Amino acid sequence: MRPEGLVGIGTFADAARMTVRALRHYHDEGVLRPAWVDPRTGYRWYSWDQLADALRITTLRELGVPLPTIRDHLAGGLGLRDLLAAERGRLRRQIEQARRALAVIDALEAGADIPHHPVDTIRIGRVETVALAGVVPAAELGPGAARLIDRLLDEADRASLPTDEPVWGEYPVRLDGRVRVVVHLPVAPGAGPAAGRPGSALRRDAIPAGDYARVVHEGSLATLPLAYRSLLTSFAAAGGTPSGPVLERYVEAPGGASDDGLRTEVLHRRPGAR
Repeated sequence: MRPEGLVGIGTFADAARMTVRALRHYHDEGVLRPAWVDPRTGYRWYSWDQLADALRITTLRELGVPLPTIRDHLAGGLGLRDLLAAERGRLRRQIEQARRALAVIDALEAGADIPHHPVDTIRIGRVETVALAGVVPAAELGPGAARLIDRLLDEADRASLPTDEPVWGEYPVRLDGRVRVVVHLPVAPGAGPAAGRPGSALRRDAIPAGDYARVVHEGSLATLPLAYRSLLTSFAAAGGTPSGPVLERYVEAPGGASDDGLRTEVLHRRPGAR
């Protein structure tokens, strides 16, 4: 016999702003089980006490939160604040990816073709640096690297090091999953973090001397992938395989020019270069 105070699946679905089909799916996935299922007909019945969970599921699904995450949350394994923080990060990564895609589309439309950056070869002498390393998700590489650069400059300033030289970024060729990034600030030979400063993450490092293939990119960092395309295509045309790291030198960095006036050098060691 059906327990007292339960409502049918259709009435409950309407109150929860979802379809009957969705409720059945959430039952099958273990996200929201009915209060009672008629053993003869298989008809599902729900309690009004379940409406709060049903409305939360509806809201989170509208935000694009995956069902396994919602199931874990409702089971008490993930707090709402942590879930929302993770979702905020996911949406920010999507926004950054969309922003970069739109910037590339704008560049393609303006040029009516895929822009080609000239590739030249330059000789670089060893550049002494202080460096800071970090790991960031590939999907938010730009903002993650920018935060690392801000921290580098802050640490260097606290160590009484000059911060007016262009910063370098060091990146792998493959941008999968989580990416190790190293940012460098050129310093005088032998210079480094001030002695007696516990907790500083700066370390002495260097940009190796050698012959480098170089592309000069002018404009928004969002369109920097076009410069990478030209650089890596030049390696393929020469029968070489870039293995990394790729260096970016921020000649005119964000904050020092308008977005269109940014100037970035993208470099990679020539195969066999010393």
